[in-house]
Amino acid sequence: MEAIKKEMNAERNNLWFQVDVGESLANDTASDLNRFERGAKELGIDPNSSSDFVNALKAFREINAYTKKLRDYANSLKGKI
Repeated sequence: MEAIKKEMNAERNNLWFQVDVGESLANDTASDLNRFERGAKELGIDPNSSSDFVNALKAFREINAYTKKLRDYANSLKGKI
């Protein structure tokens, strides 16, 4: 039983690591998107006219949604292991 509990704790720690990585990636992406958007607007360009910007924004939203699901799942495990 102790081995199972130890393995479950390791998996929970791995899950939190993935949450941290996802949040870091989302923060970096948000910063890059904001910089691009500001730069484009300063040049009088609609940032949404760039397919790269639109695709990056879509990826950012997907990363945020996935990270939120991971965080919610990890929080649901508190006190259960």
